[in-house]
Amino acid sequence: MKTKALILFFFITTVVLAQKPRVENMPKFDRKPYHFGFCFGFNKYDFTVRSNPDAFKNDSVAVLETIPTWGFNLGVLANLKIGTRFDLRLIPTLTFGDRNLEYTFLTKDTVRIKKIIKIESSILEFPITVKYKSARLNNFRAYVLGGGKYSLDLASQEKKKVLQKDIVKIKRNNLSFEIGFGIDMYFEYFKLSPEVKFSVGVNDLLVSDNTVYTNTIRNLTSKVLFLTFYFE
Repeated sequence: MKTKALILFFFITTVVLAQKPRVENMPKFDRKPYHFGFCFGFNKYDFTVRSNPDAFKNDSVAVLETIPTWGFNLGVLANLKIGTRFDLRLIPTLTFGDRNLEYTFLTKDTVRIKKIIKIESSILEFPITVKYKSARLNNFRAYVLGGGKYSLDLASQEKKKVLQKDIVKIKRNNLSFEIGFGIDMYFEYFKLSPEVKFSVGVNDLLVSDNTVYTNTIRNLTSKVLFLTFYFE
C-alpha cells in the first residue's frame, strides 16, 4: 500500500509542476529518427505460486507464501521513432533482486515451524516495448507502453548439482509480458522519464527435484514491479 501511495504522489506532483507555463526545452528532440540513453531504478521481485494440493496432504507443509524484496537495475536504451506518437524501444538491462519462499511446517505436536528459502537472482533482461506518447504540453508528455521481454538468470542453479536439500532451483530462461506508464520531462540538456512498469512471466520457472519444497508447487512464474528513471 505504501508503494502505491508513493508512486501516486510522485506522478501527481510531477503533473502539477508540468502545468506551469515555461520556455519549451529541446523543441526538436522528438524529431530525431533515433536516440540513445541510459536508465537506473528499483524493482520489487515476486512469484506467482500455484500450489499442488496433493502434496500438502502427504507432506508436513501447512502454508506456502512468497515474500517480495526490493532490488535495483541498470540499463541502456535505444529508441527508434516509428510514428508521430509511437516509438520502438530496446532496453538491455542488468537486474539484481531476491525472492523468498516462506514454508510453514506443522509437526506432530501441532507446532508451526517456518522456513524461508531465499532465491537470489542476477538477470540480463532484453525488453522490447512500443511506447505511445500523448501530445506535448510545455515540457511534459505522458505515455503508456507495452511489449515483451526475454530474461537470462545468471545466478540460476538449474543445471548445477547442489548438495543442500533446503533449496529451490529456478530455470535460467524466462519470457514475460510488460505494461507500464510514465512521464517525459524535458530539461535544457536532457529528458528525464520516470516510469512504472509491471512484468508478468509466461513460463514455469520451477525446477522440480522431488523435495518437500518443490513437491508443494505446481507452477512458479515471475511477477515484477519496476520504478525506473530514464535519461535521454
